[in-house]
Amino acid sequence: MPDGEIAASQPYWVARAYLERRAGHTEDAEAALQRALGLTADPRVRAHLQASVPTALAK
Repeated sequence: MPDGEIAASQPYWVARAYLERRAGHTEDAEAALQRALGLTADPRVRAHLQASVPTALAK
């Protein structure tokens, strides 16, 4: 996948947020989740991501 497509890929940013959190990079995880939210068109998916943000960033 070309870099431009990765930058616009919502699933990539969700996965990156998860991996950043696992690595202990809380600020990077938050930024990746915010990027994913910005790329999410479906309101149901956005609501799910928003509900999971506190859980996903908890250590």
